[in-house]
Amino acid sequence: MLFNSYEYFAFIIIVYLFYRILPHRGQNILLLLASYMFYAWWDIRFLFLIVIITVVNFSCGAIIYSGKISRKDRVLLSFWFIVTCFLFIVIRWEYFYFLISNPAVTWTVLISWQKGWLILGGICILTCLANLLYPKIINLESDKKQKIFVSLSVVTNLSILGFFKYFNFFIENIEGLISSFNLDPTAFRLNIILPIGISFYTFKSMTYTVDIYRGNLEPAGNYLDFALYVAFFPSLLAGPIDRAANLLPQFYTKRKITMDQSVRGLYLIFYGLFKKVAIADGVIRTVNQIYGSTGQISWMDVVIGTLLFTIQIYCDFSGYTDIARGTAKLFGIDLMTNFNL
Repeated sequence: MLFNSYEYFAFIIIVYLFYRILPHRGQNILLLLASYMFYAWWDIRFLFLIVIITVVNFSCGAIIYSGKISRKDRVLLSFWFIVTCFLFIVIRWEYFYFLISNPAVTWTVLISWQKGWLILGGICILTCLANLLYPKIINLESDKKQKIFVSLSVVTNLSILGFFKYFNFFIENIEGLISSFNLDPTAFRLNIILPIGISFYTFKSMTYTVDIYRGNLEPAGNYLDFALYVAFFPSLLAGPIDRAANLLPQFYTKRKITMDQSVRGLYLIFYGLFKKVAIADGVIRTVNQIYGSTGQISWMDVVIGTLLFTIQIYCDFSGYTDIARGTAKLFGIDLMTNFNL
């Protein structure tokens, strides 16, 4: 769901109308559900990555700060971890249309993916191991325990980011080495799709635990608030990457939406659309013609193409950021300024 699409603006209007009639806690739940729906619109399977990052960083943050996590939270997070794996990985939602449109297709087609069950089994084993090791780790010295869990947070976030972003690149660059051992390099390739926005929500989550470790932040007292911080849909795909100290407190208290804030939000949305659609998308054809030219072009064309490409990149990213900030303001939330100049 792109920011400059009709679907996105229909989505905003529907969410906004429900948002205005709900109480504070209901608003947060609505925004979280809307954020998950927004991300699932692209590919529901990768929604489980957000759940993994949210559960791990919330747990690590709580243990770093207070030295423990309550039994109730451990049970709920473990249950949520396993259930979301089943919902987002095992169930093949792409076949749901065939299920309702073709009477010959049975419901078993939704859960017949063998790899999905293997992933679910692995998640169940990891969850059990984590709960079994918890009593032993929790009795360690405070400093050692803090270092273990801040390291766990950083390693988990960077491992997920590195695997999805660089695994295929790494394999492609060592194909010669693999071939020298009489091995087939294609056997090591995985059909990995890069999850959209993964850099933004992994770094945003990681700064949360690091700030708690440094003593600059208290952990979120409520899992739903932290989940909303990680997945807040206006900044989910293209930033800006707000630090938890700035964004999390805005989810704790009741938000007051003023006329000035709404007008400013609409201004940023339309200004961002102008930069993205009119300017960035307006010059892209000229840029592509210059950089994609197979014949001789003049030095002046190269200079103009480079300048236009600079304008295209800036207006593309800053336009998206303005739309994100403007959308957030409609819900009474202020995101940090990005691409100021």
